[in-house]
Amino acid sequence: MATCLFIFNYVRFEYSYDNFNEKAREIHRVETDTYFRQEVIKTNAFTKYGVGQSLENSHPEIENSARLIPFSENSSAFLLTKDLEGRKRTTFLEKAYYSESSFFDIFSVDWVEKKANEEMLSENGLVVSTTTAQSLFPKLIQNGQSILGKKVNIRISSQNEETWIIQGVFKPLPKNSHLTFGALFSLSAKDFLLNSASQENTYTYALVNNDYDRKLFKEKLIDRDLLSEFSYKELDFLSFRPLRDIHTSTNVSNDPGQSAKPTFILFLIVMGSIILILAATNYINSSIINSIERSKEVGIRKLLGVRPVQLIFNILVESGFINLISGLLALGVFLFGVRSVDLFTSIDYPNVLNTHVMLASVLSLIVIIIIAALLSGYFPARLLISLKPIEAMRGKNQVVNSKQSSKGSGIMRVLLVFQITTSIIFVSGLYIVQKQLNYVKDKENKSFRMNLTAKFPGLTGANDDYARQIQGFISNLIKDDKIESADISNLYNGQIKMRQTIKPLYQVGGDTTALVDKFDLYVIDHQYFDGANDQFLSGQNFDRRFGYDYNGTIVNESALKAMRFTNPDSAINKMVRPYNGPLKIQGVIKNDSINDIPKIYVTGLRYPTYFDLTILARGNSAEKLNSSLRAAQNNLNRQLSGIYFLTRKYDEQLVMEKNLVKIFFAFTLMAVLIASLGIFGLSSFTALKRAKEISIRKILGADISQILYLLVYDFLRLMFIGSAIAIPMVIYAAREWLESYAFRINLHIGLTLLPVFGMCLLSVGIIVKQSWGTSIQSPLQSLRGS
Repeated sequence: MATCLFIFNYVRFEYSYDNFNEKAREIHRVETDTYFRQEVIKTNAFTKYGVGQSLENSHPEIENSARLIPFSENSSAFLLTKDLEGRKRTTFLEKAYYSESSFFDIFSVDWVEKKANEEMLSENGLVVSTTTAQSLFPKLIQNGQSILGKKVNIRISSQNEETWIIQGVFKPLPKNSHLTFGALFSLSAKDFLLNSASQENTYTYALVNNDYDRKLFKEKLIDRDLLSEFSYKELDFLSFRPLRDIHTSTNVSNDPGQSAKPTFILFLIVMGSIILILAATNYINSSIINSIERSKEVGIRKLLGVRPVQLIFNILVESGFINLISGLLALGVFLFGVRSVDLFTSIDYPNVLNTHVMLASVLSLIVIIIIAALLSGYFPARLLISLKPIEAMRGKNQVVNSKQSSKGSGIMRVLLVFQITTSIIFVSGLYIVQKQLNYVKDKENKSFRMNLTAKFPGLTGANDDYARQIQGFISNLIKDDKIESADISNLYNGQIKMRQTIKPLYQVGGDTTALVDKFDLYVIDHQYFDGANDQFLSGQNFDRRFGYDYNGTIVNESALKAMRFTNPDSAINKMVRPYNGPLKIQGVIKNDSINDIPKIYVTGLRYPTYFDLTILARGNSAEKLNSSLRAAQNNLNRQLSGIYFLTRKYDEQLVMEKNLVKIFFAFTLMAVLIASLGIFGLSSFTALKRAKEISIRKILGADISQILYLLVYDFLRLMFIGSAIAIPMVIYAAREWLESYAFRINLHIGLTLLPVFGMCLLSVGIIVKQSWGTSIQSPLQSLRGS
């Protein structure tokens, strides 16, 4: 019962994701599907920036839309604040997004405080969770003061910061939300920076009218005119995923949350159901044996005129009372088990003390109690009322050899075969899983290539000497086989990731009056202008040796004119300022349009830098991958302090393996325990049933070892039947599971024979213990029926 409660709540929690939103039925996420031969080969949770608004304009079914864009490549953010004494505080947020105010019209957010009569996330606006607010301004929160209007800074370079104003404080979203974040920043303040037509960078959510025609709507979504507006590839299409299906969707890249594994959930449901069935069959066996012990009591009741209906009712009430006590104990075990899960695993389990969760648990428990009481009480009741009063009064030895008791014995044997089969499946499965994980863990003669991206935040003052040092350091790591290959770039996946507005540049020693208001600065490298020599009016591209142009810049015609150079040739090798020190112009490019704004381009290790690495890892288990990952990061951190990897999936894989084995072990332990209790009960019943036969054999000269062999042999036949059923099932399931591993153990029948042998030894021990009393009993006592 406790196991079923545990699994019921976990499965209910996994399928309750995002249900807390009042408009959950109408909310959908727009995704990008890539097709090949009419099949979806890749689904991306990201879309292009402007897709939501275009869909809203062209589809009357869509009532509203909202966009979320990760604050950084890994969605994290560092927030800078000052405490009451003026000291600076730095707060790290694992999840933060740019958003727009329509987000709050679509999703349900519980506000603690917000500015009245003011649109959320207006220019430079910021909203934070209560947890983030506590980290930013602990003393103000402790004193119960409002933090609305307080300033939060974001460092965008070593010398520049952005200021954001807190407009609201909300309660953290529930644990069963696929979206989690500590802060939302105004999207309008960064619209010019985030509006990228060249890449998918936006989570797009739409509020769709429930009356829409799904088939017609899908046809409109794949309209090539709409897709061509955003330069989608020929094989890319847009699709809608209902909000409540997001958590259980698999194989979706760039998903903001951790998806549930439907296979894992199904595994839990099956295991929990089997445990409950095992326990129920065991209880039925125990009830049958217990009913035989009460044969005289039933005989007396029948002689006193108790009707069969009353007798059945009394037995069912007793069964219900025992199950009720079991249910109360199960509730306590369940609460203790949940606490153990929190302590010993990283499974995200729901709060069971919640009123709704507790009510659902109690109702489920009541249903289980009623079903278990009926199943466990009905057959023993039918057995007892079928006995004749005189037959029942003769005692249990007479009853145990009755025709009705033989039916009960047959049912007990069938149930025991089921228990043995299930136990062998569990033990064999656990043994194979553990062997495979150990095999992968210790596999040293194979290698696995991990393609990873690391980010270096940039180092003020980095020059060409530093660039040479880094290049030499990377070369040494490659020679030592610690890294197989490495590419360094300021571009992330070939795209510009750092673009900002800066103060205007001017010639060193030149006229600084009436300067243009702002310049746009882009961080790139030589790859950005590769093959575009016709774009250069003068000068040259950045050096292919990354970082050697640490103080170089390429400018467009508008910037050239704003800095008052007469022609492109006159600007080459001239020094301009002020952006983190003087810059030397080494190239002039054409404007993208007639009214193009002033733009400058810089490169080098002073700015955010990406390292595309191929790491050669030994073995392919999550533990080995993580070990290689940590070693690579430690090596890189010697020279590139602050570098971190953007890929974190290997940690999740390791956690899943460990949790799976822990849960599987717990279920196996329960299955073996229940099967042992079943063997214990049936061996007692069999010894009692064959007591006279054993006595006659002893009179005819049989010794104790022969008697024990007779009883053990009877059970070993049941063990053989259970093994014959279980082994093919284990082999088939194990073969299917092992297919997902590149390196796997050789599957052979010996992997199942060892668990079977172990179960046989356990069974023999239980049977000998239970049958010993009958085998040494005086033959005369047994024949007298006492």
